[in-house]
Amino acid sequence: MQDIANAPKSLLEKAVTKSISQKGDNMYQSFKVIKTEPVERDGQQYVLVDFKYELLTGAGFIVERRGVASVTSQGKAVEVLWTATISSR
Repeated sequence: MQDIANAPKSLLEKAVTKSISQKGDNMYQSFKVIKTEPVERDGQQYVLVDFKYELLTGAGFIVERRGVASVTSQGKAVEVLWTATISSR
């Protein structure tokens, strides 16, 4: 993707959900993108994505999580660096 700053919201959602579900698709529910913000640094475009979801733990608990991801693209690849914490923090 050449212009990640103008990527559709659906592409950003898909990239972030693939990142948070590396252990399996049944580990989260209620995923929602809260805000996106295009940023350019040193000639490279990024989109900062604020999101929230519910983590389904192996012990049967549901934990509300908030996260932020930096999404960028080089050639055809879309790359995501993300982090999340419990929503009360």
